[in-house]
Amino acid sequence: MIKKIQKFYQGPSGLRTRLNEIVDAVNRLSNIKGDGLVQVRQNQNGVSFKLGTDRVGERLGNRTSSSTSSQFAKITQSLVYGEPAQGGLSTYVVKLVNSSFAVTGDEITIDHVFGYSAVQDMRDWSPWFTEDQIVKVTVSLVTGSSLYYFADTLTYLGDEADASLRFDEDDFRLKAVWQ
Repeated sequence: MIKKIQKFYQGPSGLRTRLNEIVDAVNRLSNIKGDGLVQVRQNQNGVSFKLGTDRVGERLGNRTSSSTSSQFAKITQSLVYGEPAQGGLSTYVVKLVNSSFAVTGDEITIDHVFGYSAVQDMRDWSPWFTEDQIVKVTVSLVTGSSLYYFADTLTYLGDEADASLRFDEDDFRLKAVWQ
């Protein structure tokens, strides 16, 4: 526990009042102990706060229900560099397959990378998957909606303007790029 800062009893009244408000605020903050979600640690250098990210869901309440599962899919449309008007494709289209790898489902667009909530330009990630390739996908069900990701770990290459690595769609390998 940090010792309390003593209030000011001398000096101009207005300044003393304002400084004592600040002292009161600092003293209140110095007595925070945390609650499991926020952990407060005090040491010789001061106070540090750590958010217990594994308990955030408890604090927010059960606003969404979610579950994940994995299954296999067949790539029916792969990526192509370029603008959409010139035939560029930034997302994958897959169809789910059964244990015999026969197509069983409707077309699904994969435009997310696990761990990122925003839609991604999949051309900025490696590896690339070819058409007709069988891949493992993870299905995340969040409050009635299905979101599909590749189960493989994807590596971010950078956006097209800044990246020094790009996937060569003809040779099907990564190459260094100089601009």
